[in-house]
Amino acid sequence: MGAFVYINLSTMICCLVFLIFLYFIYFSKKNMSNIENKIYRHLLFWTGLVLLSSLLYQILVIIISDIEIFKIVTKIYYGTLNSWVFMLMFYILVVSNEKREKLYAFFNKKICFLYVYIIVFFINFIDNVLPITDLVSQNGEFIYVAGPSCIAYYMFIAVPLLIAIITSFINRKTANRKKLLPFFIMVPLGLLAVITMIIVPQYAVIQLFFTVAVYLMFFTIENPDIKVISELEFARDQAEKANNAKSDFLSSMSHELRTPLNAIVGLSQMIEVNDNVEEMHNDSRDIIVASKKLLELVDGILEVNKLDTNDISVVEKDYYFKDIISGLEENINLRIGQKPIQFKMKISDDIPNMLCGDKDKIKIIINNLLSNAVKYTEEGSVELSIDCLNAKDRCNLRINVSDTGKGIKEEDIENIYTKFYRSEENKDSDISGTGLGLSITKSLVELMDGKINVNSNEGVGTTFLVTISQKIVENNTINNQETEIL
Repeated sequence: MGAFVYINLSTMICCLVFLIFLYFIYFSKKNMSNIENKIYRHLLFWTGLVLLSSLLYQILVIIISDIEIFKIVTKIYYGTLNSWVFMLMFYILVVSNEKREKLYAFFNKKICFLYVYIIVFFINFIDNVLPITDLVSQNGEFIYVAGPSCIAYYMFIAVPLLIAIITSFINRKTANRKKLLPFFIMVPLGLLAVITMIIVPQYAVIQLFFTVAVYLMFFTIENPDIKVISELEFARDQAEKANNAKSDFLSSMSHELRTPLNAIVGLSQMIEVNDNVEEMHNDSRDIIVASKKLLELVDGILEVNKLDTNDISVVEKDYYFKDIISGLEENINLRIGQKPIQFKMKISDDIPNMLCGDKDKIKIIINNLLSNAVKYTEEGSVELSIDCLNAKDRCNLRINVSDTGKGIKEEDIENIYTKFYRSEENKDSDISGTGLGLSITKSLVELMDGKINVNSNEGVGTTFLVTISQKIVENNTINNQETEIL
């Protein structure tokens, strides 16, 4: 055998190794599911078959001398090569007509791929039916074959390439030039490969051309990182949701602020002109309630702003645990108002008398949870229970707030800690609120390295459990307390 057989064999092996590497790069990440990527996957497949059929031919040249086997392998090679060229033509037709919506939509249909493979099958059928009449050799080295099958082979290469060239030229102004750039590079490279094979027919340089062609196309196929795109789309959706939530918040804030302000102004005017002491006392009580409501709204907004700007920190000081629960009954009683709600407070008697931590933030957490429970409970009960798990010098406070309110839908649970969030059902209800309470609560709990969990059944009620670790300063425990407010 001549030297070119071994040169061709080495070329085929190198091309296959490089193609496998290209396979790995392309398929190692998720690609966009568009028509260009679909065709490119088919081109990679046919490139592999072209190289394998060429490799098979070169191996057979070395080990056997049966002419009929060479003819069969040659026809297989013709089929893979014609299929590759026809798939390339299909790609050029697609990217050249990208601006023509109806035609581009047709190319995207599965039926279009079916048509392409019907034509490919028809081409391969003709190549296999037509005979190879001669196989030319020189000094024991095969050079080329001849006959009707060869003529059909060259025709089925020339016609698709001519169609691709004409199509790209006609649509040169509207087509995506970046996507057509590999084809414009392929044409002169292909001509160079053909000229080389005419001068040195023993050298199968055309296979190297196909490998280079799919490599060039790899850089123009639109393959952004799908994972990054998904993350960006998720971030965009979250930003849109946050923006919509803020818009809803701002639109309702005027009403939320105006209600207690109107009450304060109106009741103050009534006190000014009213001589009835009892009525003045009731009006003063209502002013206090409205003022606290207004103060709560303003404090909530300021608290969220501090959390957003990281302008808040945990201030640990020694405190008496009873300071946390003092005043809770009166505040919740004011919030309950005329609602037929029974409030229960159960404090475990093994909680240490003095702890070290941020007392004010724990009070805010408890108040927010209780306010939320009262807000969504029309009748039944709201219960606060606090116990602890003591270990050495640490006290793990367990704050449990449960109610018999409307509960939370399963699909809403993951959003309840989102700022300004209100479920679709609550947007249309007469339940007031800014949607900041639970967001603030969760942020404060996490700021103190605590945990918050929720368990809710729609129509049955909701239970929040907060666990916060505090340092024990004085081990004396408080007396067991159980309070009920009707």
